[in-house]
Amino acid sequence: MVATQPVQFIAPTDFRAHEARVCIAEGYTLADTRRPRRFSAQQYFKSQAEMAELFADVPAALANSIEIAKRCNLTLELGRARLPEFPTPQGVSLDQYCNELASSGLERRLGQLFADEAERARRRPLYASRLQQELATIAGMGFSGYFLIVADFINWAKNHGIPVGPGRGSGAGSLVAYALGSRTWIRCATTCCSSAS
Repeated sequence: MVATQPVQFIAPTDFRAHEARVCIAEGYTLADTRRPRRFSAQQYFKSQAEMAELFADVPAALANSIEIAKRCNLTLELGRARLPEFPTPQGVSLDQYCNELASSGLERRLGQLFADEAERARRRPLYASRLQQELATIAGMGFSGYFLIVADFINWAKNHGIPVGPGRGSGAGSLVAYALGSRTWIRCATTCCSSAS
């Protein structure tokens, strides 16, 4: 027998926010009396003292939990993104590879957006400048690998007939994402540079 606690949130005061999240995920409102209530306010991260009090009548369960904990060895490094390693050609960094793919992707996109070669040539510097600005920001934040991974997933899905959405967040609204093919709509490329054209 082992003493455990099904933790769903950190503090008792987080219960209402947790319930709101569950309602959003399941399509209910908090006021709906018919909604399922699978969680309780007691499912917070209890302290060692609280767990000892809860299992005071079964001290062996607490002792067994400690024995399991002694066998676990995990070091978490906080404050650093952990992403899978994206394969790049020999000797090419993630930043370089992201730059190469985004630059060639931008050329393909510009060909789709501006059939007239003169118009494309006129607009290319503006788009290229914006692309380099975004690539520098992405590289500076250490997110080149992230953009490559997302583009790989999205492009694989599109190539296999799996519908994908437009994405979320500031990264999804970038020219880099559009050039890498991880955007499914043209809005970014036609509006992000329109004010300067």
